[in-house]
Amino acid sequence: MKLKTYLIISHLLVLLTPILTVCILYQANSAYNKRTEVKDYLASSIELFKYEELLDKPELYLNPDQDMKLEELEANENVEVVLYDANGKSIYSTVPGYEYMLSREGLYKNLNEIQHTYNTDTLKKLVFDEGHIVGFYKITIARENLKNTIRYNIILSCGCFILVNILIFGLAIRMINKRFNEPIKRVIRSMNDYAKGNSEVHITYRASDEIGELCAHFNEMKDNLEKNKHLMEQEQKAKEYMIATISHDLKTPLTAIRAYTEMFKLGDVKDEVRYEEYLSTILNKCDYMKDMLDDLLTYNLLTMEYDLGLVEVEGEEFCDMLFSGIEGMCEAKHLSLEQAIEVHDDYLVNVKYMTRVVDNIVSNAIRHTPDYGKIWMGAFSTNVKLPEWVHEVGKEALEKYKTPGMWLLIINQGIPIAERERESLFKPFYQGDEARSKKEHKGVGLGLSISKMIMSKHGGAIEVVPIPEVGNMMVCYLPSITSNRKGEENE
Repeated sequence: MKLKTYLIISHLLVLLTPILTVCILYQANSAYNKRTEVKDYLASSIELFKYEELLDKPELYLNPDQDMKLEELEANENVEVVLYDANGKSIYSTVPGYEYMLSREGLYKNLNEIQHTYNTDTLKKLVFDEGHIVGFYKITIARENLKNTIRYNIILSCGCFILVNILIFGLAIRMINKRFNEPIKRVIRSMNDYAKGNSEVHITYRASDEIGELCAHFNEMKDNLEKNKHLMEQEQKAKEYMIATISHDLKTPLTAIRAYTEMFKLGDVKDEVRYEEYLSTILNKCDYMKDMLDDLLTYNLLTMEYDLGLVEVEGEEFCDMLFSGIEGMCEAKHLSLEQAIEVHDDYLVNVKYMTRVVDNIVSNAIRHTPDYGKIWMGAFSTNVKLPEWVHEVGKEALEKYKTPGMWLLIINQGIPIAERERESLFKPFYQGDEARSKKEHKGVGLGLSISKMIMSKHGGAIEVVPIPEVGNMMVCYLPSITSNRKGEENE
């Protein structure tokens, strides 16, 4: 429940409950008072009837005695009796000192009817003697029981009303404290703990309201910060490792260049053959350093928000261009090459960078393939049938790439890569033990890392799949323009 809805319901509950309580108490008191009224009326009627028998005697009115006393009446303080003669003059009253003269209109008004008021029940009747009016009597009974009952009900109702209001306000305060104060305090404590360096802090809040969203955003923000912090630490370590590696890789050729240059300067090289050999070595070392610095520059560019400047190309024509010139590289090492291309649709690519990806992969494949071995290369749309040389293991690995696009596959004979090396193969400056042992190896360990970033910039992916008893298959997946458009429409 959203907080706005919760607050509206809480306010309505606080506002309407007292009104509802008053209505219920009013109805209950009204019903009770009606029942009490009926009982009181019956009791008054019985008591009035008892006094009527005592007062309906003509002799009390014909020969009134100034000292007349009616002990039965005077004994009850809740009963007031007044006797009048035929002319309306009071001749007896239970109230001492009461003398009153009724007018003729007042004398005959409301005769023989019990008059109910909040305080009393009153009955006034005529007294006859042989058909002549000899007097009147008026009996007034105080309704003390009814007044006491109503007074008690009023006090009880007020007490119930106050108690209900106290309970409602207490419940509202408790609910607000539970729904607002406690969660907000928990968020504040968690923020303070995280600010003090406690990265394990986590807010658990089950309600799906605004505070729940706040807690979820805090947890997400904290996780993102921790992830970014971890990435920054990794990047820092990578930079430190990069600096150390570059320093080491530059130191060796620079030492050689310095040594040969000093020999030239001192004139120690007299032999023409040795002179050409040393000069060639200096040039090779310079080329090596240039390639390393180019790789480093490319790597730094790709780690930033760098726009590759993609252009639209026709798939099969583009792949023909990528695969051209590879036969000569294989022949130099007496390797046999089998190629196949079956690509449809158009693609957005940076031709220069995609060429670099293929060159990196092919160079690695040739370097790790034994002499007189074999390499298979192919480019296939994801909806075509693959040739037999892809093998079942390779086909299973390609199942994850089913969106419209193409696979660039390069398989080389050799030793399948170990599982532990697959995870590190695309890390910067990583070189396998076998690679480091080769004398002709001239890389610095950025080729595959750069290839992975290039494929990622293209919206694709790259991975290596070891094929038992054959070698390794390098997979590059590149989405087509159709796939990119569908992704944008879904977003």
